[in-house]
Amino acid sequence: MKKIFLTSGLVLCMACPAFADFASTDTGTVANSCDYSHLGVYSGPTQLDAIWNAKKFNVSYVANKPQNASNNVTGTPEQDTVDFDDEYSVSSNEPTLTGWNFSGWSADHNMSTGAAETTDYDAGDSVTNYKVVGNTVLTAQWTAKTTTVSYVCGSATAGSTAIPNGTATYDSEFEFAAAPTSTQCTPATGSEFTGWSCGTAGSHDAGDTVTWAVEDATITCTAQWGATTIRPSWNINIPGNTTWAADSEATTECSYGSNVTLPNNVPERPGYDFGGWKVSND
Repeated sequence: MKKIFLTSGLVLCMACPAFADFASTDTGTVANSCDYSHLGVYSGPTQLDAIWNAKKFNVSYVANKPQNASNNVTGTPEQDTVDFDDEYSVSSNEPTLTGWNFSGWSADHNMSTGAAETTDYDAGDSVTNYKVVGNTVLTAQWTAKTTTVSYVCGSATAGSTAIPNGTATYDSEFEFAAAPTSTQCTPATGSEFTGWSCGTAGSHDAGDTVTWAVEDATITCTAQWGATTIRPSWNINIPGNTTWAADSEATTECSYGSNVTLPNNVPERPGYDFGGWKVSND
């Protein structure tokens, strides 16, 4: 019986005449007829080995810009390809985003085992054998930078109680400290708080709320002081009299230490002479 081996895996058998014993071991080529005159002992093929070509899969990178980020991600790696069961290296190129730290990649599969489970990778990580039967998506992970905001009294004397530090997070709202209390800062007589001077973070009023856009690790805000604003009121000290008012020449607002202009018009009271004005409080 002659066997013809086909690439489809089928074996075709056909009847052939019996042949005598040959001394030669030449295997030769399987003939399409039963003529063995060119062969010695015919051993023929006994096994065909399958040939396997590894499939190629895509590894893609997603920028994953945070929802509250005010800037765009740059430098996201291009899509890559990998052969199944082959070594793969995660891109060593790290994307950048102003105000944020790149903290690695989150994959939708474990590339070493093929399991459909979230797995974290650092830039440049090596996978010995890619085992995912399909594509893999690597999503960038981000952590917003933070700034420690401290406060000092400036020209005022520091009090017994420190002004608490604040922590500002990039692209998030931050509220500056309120005006210092007397136990936190003691200003010079006639001085009042006018705001905070915070270097690269700018100048701000007490309690200002801003969207933080400074990458510095630390910021110091210095209290600013100006002359106290005084607003004189003119009390004629006559019970029941509400009709008199100081004229337009009278000072309505001034700074501590500056001159005050008295009214030109003088209040009148039957049986009394007007004797002038006195300060009733400091």
